[in-house]
Amino acid sequence: MVRPLRDLTHIDQKFLWADQHTEALRQAKELVSQAPCLRYFDVKAPVVLQVDASEYGLCAALLQPATYPLNSSDTLWQPVAYSSSSLSPTEQRYAQIEKETLAIVHAFHKFDQLLFGKSDVVVHSDYKPLETIFKRPLASAPRCLQSMMLTLQRYTFCVEYHKGSTLHVADTLSRAPLPTTTHKQVHDEVVYRVEFETDTPQLSGSQDATLQELRTAVVTDPEQIALQSLIEAGWPNDKAVVPELARPNWTIRQELTSHNGLLFKQDPLIIPSSARPTILHKLHAAHRGFEFTIPHARSCVFWPGINNQVSDMCQNCVICAQYKQQHPREPLQPYPVPTLPWQLVSQDLFDLNGLPYLVTVDHYIDFYEIDRPPSIQSTAVVQATKQHFGRHGIPHTLLTDNGAQYTSDLFKEFAQTYKFNHITSSPYWSQSNGRTEAAVKSAKHILRTAKDVDLALLSVRNTPPSGHTFSPAQRLFGRALRSNLPQPSVTLEPSKFQRDTIVTEHLYRKLQQKQAYDKHAGQLLPDFPPGSYVYAKPPPNSPSKA
Repeated sequence: MVRPLRDLTHIDQKFLWADQHTEALRQAKELVSQAPCLRYFDVKAPVVLQVDASEYGLCAALLQPATYPLNSSDTLWQPVAYSSSSLSPTEQRYAQIEKETLAIVHAFHKFDQLLFGKSDVVVHSDYKPLETIFKRPLASAPRCLQSMMLTLQRYTFCVEYHKGSTLHVADTLSRAPLPTTTHKQVHDEVVYRVEFETDTPQLSGSQDATLQELRTAVVTDPEQIALQSLIEAGWPNDKAVVPELARPNWTIRQELTSHNGLLFKQDPLIIPSSARPTILHKLHAAHRGFEFTIPHARSCVFWPGINNQVSDMCQNCVICAQYKQQHPREPLQPYPVPTLPWQLVSQDLFDLNGLPYLVTVDHYIDFYEIDRPPSIQSTAVVQATKQHFGRHGIPHTLLTDNGAQYTSDLFKEFAQTYKFNHITSSPYWSQSNGRTEAAVKSAKHILRTAKDVDLALLSVRNTPPSGHTFSPAQRLFGRALRSNLPQPSVTLEPSKFQRDTIVTEHLYRKLQQKQAYDKHAGQLLPDFPPGSYVYAKPPPNSPSKA
C-alpha cells in the first residue's frame, strides 16, 4: 500500500508526486488512525514522545509499551495518539534548532492532560544538540529557545537523540502535516509560543552607526554567510562536511542564532572578520590588561579566537607595558653552596667618607678582606684582586655587580688570563649579591667605630657567625688566629675540621633565608625566548619616567 511512498526515497528515483502517492498517503493515515492500531493510555506505563520538524510542519506521536511492566529491551511500543501541525510563515523562517524545540513544545501542549505530572517521559528527537541543551540550566540555553523551554518547566522529561530513520511515525507525519496551524494552548496564563522578533537578543542603540556598519560587513563576510546558512538549515551531524570557514564554531553551534541580519552566541554579538580590529581597539581603550579586557569582551561580543587576539593585543601594547603593575618578586634562587674554601668569591666597591673601599668575601668561610684602592678604576681593582688571588688562590667563580670596573675589557682579559668564571648580579638588584652586601655592612661598621681596623677584623675572623660552629679563620686555616686576648694554645694548633658540618650549616641557613623570603614572593616567571620584547623598570637615578 505504501510502496509508492517508499519508492520516492530511493537515491536513483526522481521525486515526482502523483495521484498514486496522494492515495497511498491517505490510506496510510486511515490505517494508523483506526482503533485497532491505537491503544488506551495507561497512567502507570512509561511514555515515549517521538517528535520531528520538517521545513513546513511539526509532528508528535505518543507511544507506550504493548506490555507493562517491561520484560525485555525489544518491547513493542504502540501509539496512543498522534498530532501534526503546519508551521506559520513566521515559524517557517525559524532556524532548525528552533523548529525542533517547537515540536517538543507542541507535543507536550497537545497531550498535556496525559503528560502533566508524569515523571517517566522520554522525548525522542533526531536533532542531537537538543539532548545537550535540555541537560543544561535554562539560563545557559540559547536565547531563541529560552521562552519555549520556559513553557516546558511544568513537565518532567528527558530528551534522547535517535536517528531520523528510526522515528518512522514522527518523520512521516512531519512531512505531511495538517494544512492548518493547530498549536494548542494549555491555559491562558502560559505563553506557549513567542514570535521570532521578540525571542532574540535586543541591542541598545540598534540604529546607531556601529550596528549599521556591522550589518553592512555581514553581507559580504564569507564566514557569516556560511554560519547564517547553517543556522537556518541546521548543522550536519558530521563536522567534516561543515564548510571550512564555519568549522571553528562547531563546538558552540547549539548557541548560535540569527536576528535582523546579525548573528549571536546567546547574548554576545558575533563580529564579522573585517570589523574585528576596530572592536579590539574599542575593547582595549581603557588599557587595563587582559584580565580586565577579556571579561568585558565576553559580555558583548564574540568570534573564534577572541581570547588569543585580546591576549596578544594586551601583551604587545606599549602603554599597557609602561603602566602595568610591576611583577612581584620571584622566589629566592640561592647560589649553590660551595664545598671548598675560596671556591665562590664575591666583590663589591663602596664609598665611605669620600674614600673608595673594596670588599672581597668568600662564601664558604665567610672570610672577607677590606682594601682601600687609590681609585675605583679597573686597573686599581684588578691589582687589589690579584693580591688576594696570589695569597688565597684563584677562585672558581667571582661574583660582582655590573659596575664599569667589572665590565671593562681589562677585567675581561684578567678573567681570561687567570682562568676564573666571572658572573654579574642582576642590574639594580643588590639582593642578588646579598653575601657581599652583608660583608659591606660589616666593613662599614668596623671602619666607622673601630680605632684599630685590623684588630677589629681579627676579632671578626676569630668569631663563629650566627648559626655556625666554626669561625672564618678555622674554616680557612684550620686553626684560630692568635689575638691580644688570652686563649688556649690548643686552639692555635692546626686541626682537621668536619667539612660536612660546614656545608650542612650553610644549607640550613640558606633554607631559612629562602622560606622567609618566599613568604612575600610570587611565582617563578617563565623563561623568555631570545628576541622577546620586555619592559624594564628605569634605573633609580634615571630622569626618565617611561
